[in-house]
Amino acid sequence: MDKVFSFYKYVSKEAAISIISNGTLFYSNPLHFNDPFDIAPTFPLKGRSKNYKMILNHIGIKPKAYGKEKKRLINIINAENMRAGLLQNWSVTCFSKSPFILPLWAHYADNHKGCVLEFRVTEEVNTTIKALGAQEYDRSDILYPLPVLYSKKRPVGYDSNGEVTHDIALNMILTKDTAWSYEQEMRCFKLGAAGLYPFRKNQLHRVYCGLKMDESSISEIHNVVRAYKKLHTHSIRIDRVHLDRDEFKMTKL
Repeated sequence: MDKVFSFYKYVSKEAAISIISNGTLFYSNPLHFNDPFDIAPTFPLKGRSKNYKMILNHIGIKPKAYGKEKKRLINIINAENMRAGLLQNWSVTCFSKSPFILPLWAHYADNHKGCVLEFRVTEEVNTTIKALGAQEYDRSDILYPLPVLYSKKRPVGYDSNGEVTHDIALNMILTKDTAWSYEQEMRCFKLGAAGLYPFRKNQLHRVYCGLKMDESSISEIHNVVRAYKKLHTHSIRIDRVHLDRDEFKMTKL
C-alpha cells in the first residue's frame, strides 16, 4: 500500500452538498445493486461436497452423506441463500478511476448538472493503514478503494477443497461482467449495515462541477467548501468541466 492515487464519486448536486457538509458517504448493501450478477459467484461441482459439509458444520447441523435429507439441506442452502447470507452484513460505496466518463455523468451526476468528488490516497494515508490492524482499519474513516475486475466468467465461491480463501473472497466481491468495464469502478467495503459512514476529511481533494450546472448551484458548492475548510482546516479545489475542442471527451480548464 505505497501507491498515491485519486478516485472519483459521481453524484447529484444535492448529494455533493450533503457529503461535503456532513463528511459522510452512503454505503449500500450489495443485495440492492442494479446488477443481479454482482457478487454472485458460481458454486462448481469440484469442492461442492466439502463446502456443503463446512457450511452445515458452521450452522450446527451434522452433515448427511447420502439420502433425501442431504438433498433437502442442499435445497435449503442454495446459491441465492448463500449469497444473501454472505452479503447481509456487508456494505459498499463505489467510485471510479476517472472523473471524465460521459455515461457516468449522465447516469449518476444528474445528467451533467451534478458533481464529481475527487478523493485521494496519500502517503500519509498509506502510512496510517500500515500501522493499523485489519479490524482497526475497518472501523476507521480511511477510504482505500479496490479496483473492480472485469471478466466474462463469474468468480467461484470456493476452491477445490471447498474453502473460501482470501483471493477467492476478493475475486467474488470485485469481479463484474465486462459489459460494465466503461465505469472503471473501484469499491470501499464496510463490515456493517448499509448507512452513512464518515470519511477522513483530508482525503477529499476536489469538486468537479458539471458542464450543465448553473451559477446558483456553483455558488452553493463554493459555500459548503468554504464551510468545510473552516471546520476541518482542509482546502478543497473547485473546477468546472468543459467539452474538449476536438474530441469526444471532457476536460477542465
